[in-house]
Amino acid sequence: MQSFYSYRDGEIRMSHSEDVNPNPFDFGMHVHEVHEIYCFVSGAVKYNVEGRIYTPEPGSIMLMRSAESHCLMLEHNMPYERWTLHFSPSVLTGDFAGGELLAPFTDRHFGEYNYYRPSEFHGIKPLDVFQTFGKSSLLPARQAAVAGIITLLALISPVFEKKRRGSPDGTDARAGEIIEYINMNLASDLSVEELCRLYHLSGSQLGRIFRKATGATVGSYIRTKRLITAYQLMAAGQRAQDACRSCGFGDYSAFFRAYKKHFGCPPTGKYE
Repeated sequence: MQSFYSYRDGEIRMSHSEDVNPNPFDFGMHVHEVHEIYCFVSGAVKYNVEGRIYTPEPGSIMLMRSAESHCLMLEHNMPYERWTLHFSPSVLTGDFAGGELLAPFTDRHFGEYNYYRPSEFHGIKPLDVFQTFGKSSLLPARQAAVAGIITLLALISPVFEKKRRGSPDGTDARAGEIIEYINMNLASDLSVEELCRLYHLSGSQLGRIFRKATGATVGSYIRTKRLITAYQLMAAGQRAQDACRSCGFGDYSAFFRAYKKHFGCPPTGKYE
């Protein structure tokens, strides 16, 4: 992978990179504990967000909120170039700390209003903003990154409001219903057997539907969503044991091992 630009601190991760010979195994289903703005530059790919499939065009952007599963699907072995920006909501302070700028992430369901074409923006485009990163010496890198995030959010917010007056992009009805049920019931019994009973499917049918929609197995999707939710609960002050129960992990030792494997550190709540 060739990196053209990179910036990272405790709240922001940004990069502009290209894979000349992209490996499909490098782009599996994943989620983040922060928000992401992704800008597609070139390549032959499709993008899967919570079971909805998008074919990005150059200059388009994708929004992934915290805990929203997504994966890239390579269509052909062509050079793949993109910008990625991950940020914590805490970067917005003062007059920008309200919810309006973050509404495109927080004020919607998983898998809705993720994709924005460049033609939906008038005047300056999101790619124009991304291309300014690293080119100005007027501001320190951190301040320039925050200013860029605010600029992007100010561009996206009115387009988001216009989009949600219409209808979200479609997906397989059964897959969408199952995904929504899982996200709304992480603390409940989400075994394959229970999901098959609820949706009158065999295990193999459920597996095929789910993998086609999300690119992941039912078990890995649920486990990842529960871990990210536990992370968010602990960040908000819950003890690790309480977060474990709130997210549907019946055994704390299993939760401890899974959390450490996923995040690279043991779970620690605010009061521990």
